[in-house]
Amino acid sequence: MDKKYRFIAFDLETTQYLPSDKGKQHEANFIAAKVTCPDCILEEKECKVCGKHRLVTFSHQPFTKTTVDNIIISQHPLEAFVEWILHDLPQEYDTIAFSTLEGDLTWFWSLRNYFCEVLHLKC
Repeated sequence: MDKKYRFIAFDLETTQYLPSDKGKQHEANFIAAKVTCPDCILEEKECKVCGKHRLVTFSHQPFTKTTVDNIIISQHPLEAFVEWILHDLPQEYDTIAFSTLEGDLTWFWSLRNYFCEVLHLKC
């Protein structure tokens, strides 16, 4: 039997007000993530692979005019997003996460900066 897995499509909004040695640093201030698995991609249903919340946001501030399944408020949305993938989703299933905008590398620079900081790398 093949191991079950889920997809997470995500998008980041960033600010660029912090200086860095290469110009301005991208800092995530809002992330939206949509979760689905191959069994639920056409019809969402209660599913252990996808977890309880299908549309999850990570931001500095709450919002009210858009309906989502879970709003996670954090001063560090990118850290909260990574922690959610690594620890909050059901861990017995694999996760394939991808950015929704292939031409925009904001997500790459944001994750790169985060992992460089966490792993104490000189990037």
